[in-house]
Amino acid sequence: MATEKKEHILNTAALLFFKHGIRSITMDEIAKEAGVSKKTIYCFYKAKKELVEAFINHYIIENPNLTLSDSEHLNAIESLFNFKEKIEVIFELAKNNLDYDLKRLYPNIHRKLEDFKRKLIYRIEVSLLEKGKNEGLFRQELDNDFIARMSIGRNLLILNPENDLFTEKECLSIQTFDKIIDYHLHAICTSKGIEYYKKQLNKTQNED
Repeated sequence: MATEKKEHILNTAALLFFKHGIRSITMDEIAKEAGVSKKTIYCFYKAKKELVEAFINHYIIENPNLTLSDSEHLNAIESLFNFKEKIEVIFELAKNNLDYDLKRLYPNIHRKLEDFKRKLIYRIEVSLLEKGKNEGLFRQELDNDFIARMSIGRNLLILNPENDLFTEKECLSIQTFDKIIDYHLHAICTSKGIEYYKKQLNKTQNED
């Protein structure tokens, strides 16, 4: 019962955070929305910071969807298309000033999240590069470590509206992500990989 109530409070807080941001939501509002007293919330979460950290851990850092574990039967290019469907949760963090709020109000949690994103991007990039090379889809001479680190920079630095290279709307657009993937694959694919990518792209566009 206690575990269910704790999860209910966390899920309620997450809905409010995703919808309105972190800074503007109070513990009173979370209690009202969850149908519990503020005292009950403090039985499980000693402060708002603790609730925010639980939110980030549960919905991002420990989220099983942010892996390639369900892509073992897919080739590297198919896996990339499959992962595209999962990154919207990362985009959601930047909406409603969530990322901004974390950086300003809870810098330690923000640093933890940024470290997670770096490691996630690196791990996925290296895994896909190795897989694609074995399948003859990616060029054998590619330096996996270099490209993975370039991907981190592209995703965390270039696609950051604070750096004034892309607008916030562009950074949160799946169309922008598609253009980046197109650019990236044309740089790393063999002729076989390019041919397969184009077939996969046409298939996806026809489904849309």
